[in-house]
Amino acid sequence: MTTARRQRRKRTTAAKISISLPPALLRSIDKQADMRGETRSEFIREAVERVFREEQQRKDVEQWLESYRKHPQTEEEVGWAVLSLGVLEENPWDDTPASESE
Repeated sequence: MTTARRQRRKRTTAAKISISLPPALLRSIDKQADMRGETRSEFIREAVERVFREEQQRKDVEQWLESYRKHPQTEEEVGWAVLSLGVLEENPWDDTPASESE
């Protein structure tokens, strides 16, 4: 975690909670937090935030897939995509001027 992020977190008000964890899990959390240079609270907070982010990403992908199922690409759109891919393969994007690459 960056210093700026830690400082930002310190300025925010946080609610204190009490949770019960199996001893082995707590040891693993403490070990990982120590390896990362974080407090136990920082490690757990980031883990929970990661779970929420991943769940939101999963929902976003599912929503996109559902929309695609309802409105799939037309044959014309597929044709344009294939044509565009061919043009890109023939004209690679690089920063070398044509005179230097010859």
